Amino acid sequence: MIGKNRKGQGALEYLIIIAGVLAIAAIVVMFLTSGGTSGRAQSLAESCRNMAAKCDQNLQLYGSNYDCSYECAKACSDPQKGNADIMDVDTTYDLTDPGSVSCDKDNPSNACDYCSAGRADQIKYLI
Repeated sequence: MIGKNRKGQGALEYLIIIAGVLAIAAIVVMFLTSGGTSGRAQSLAESCRNMAAKCDQNLQLYGSNYDCSYECAKACSDPQKGNADIMDVDTTYDLTDPGSVSCDKDNPSNACDYCSAGRADQIKYLI
């Protein structure tokens, strides 16, 4: 009987150790996939730069009258900060109404403006 009790106890301890290792692995994966603030900031800036490149292509194809303000505002805003422009916290966008979004591609001063002008190299995450 003593031998059987020890085998059961060893198996239970082994299962508890495996559960602990899996819990630690799950926590590590959660932290790595969340990316933290800097990862999120880089992701938002990259999304905005990608949209600026697409906008630049469309400007070259369709001419300077092409307007990609709404797409740029959507790509260049931070939803966790009330859709504030990633380069200008004082500029926010109403993304529920595409007609209300206007970016100034002639005098760029924020990410949406630079995106609308097709100038991906000027876009940085500042907020």
